[in-house]
Amino acid sequence: MKRTSALIMMLITMLNVAVLSAYDADLDDRLHKAVMLCDPGRVETLLNRGAGIEAAYNGFTPLMLASFFGCSVVAEVLLDRGADIDVRNDKGFTALVLASEEGRTATVERLLDWGAYIDVRSDGGITPLMVASSNGHSAVVETLLDRGADIEARSNGGSTALVQATYKGRSAMVEKLLDRGADVNTGNNDGVTALMQASGRGNLAMVEKLLDRGADVNAENDYGLTALMNAVRSGRQDVLIKMLLDRGATLPRE
Repeated sequence: MKRTSALIMMLITMLNVAVLSAYDADLDDRLHKAVMLCDPGRVETLLNRGAGIEAAYNGFTPLMLASFFGCSVVAEVLLDRGADIDVRNDKGFTALVLASEEGRTATVERLLDWGAYIDVRSDGGITPLMVASSNGHSAVVETLLDRGADIEARSNGGSTALVQATYKGRSAMVEKLLDRGADVNTGNNDGVTALMQASGRGNLAMVEKLLDRGADVNAENDYGLTALMNAVRSGRQDVLIKMLLDRGATLPRE
């Protein structure tokens, strides 16, 4: 009899734990949905009922979701309740990197106000300024630079925001970064400069812009290739090759 009673109590305990676990998971799921719907009141309610403030949804915490979708009011609620501003997803992205990548200017400002590290790096060494620049988010770039972001920070491959913006063909962004002091002749770990990138991609307007801003037309990368050689090797248009020659490019040595 005593053994039967003990077994019954054990089963009841196990069922209670299972019910509570399912209830907690359901709360977390509802929290994620409330965040994505940008419903701060619902978020507050679910947190008060025990939803996990750091519970992940496909690797995204609630704060990451709020930052990704640009819901700064929900981000504020989560931060006020103690959300970890520096937690990373499986790519090493923080809330600030995600907000910068998506061009969420107001959320970027809010995260910085709460102390997010402005030059935080992902697993690939990518900073918020780099992702904002490569995606053409001008207002976010201005905000980050105004708040002190390192314009010459390098990724693991040595690329700066300028080199990455050039690679993506972001002409207006390249001009903005140059206006804000980016070094036009900085190269990546292989010595590839913005001018080499633009020449290899046949971007005539970008090449002209970079040359006008002082790009070294005869700089060589670590393999001895210049902007002119990149343009020729890539089969780019004659007008680009003529421009580089007219601007002082020299023919390769024998």
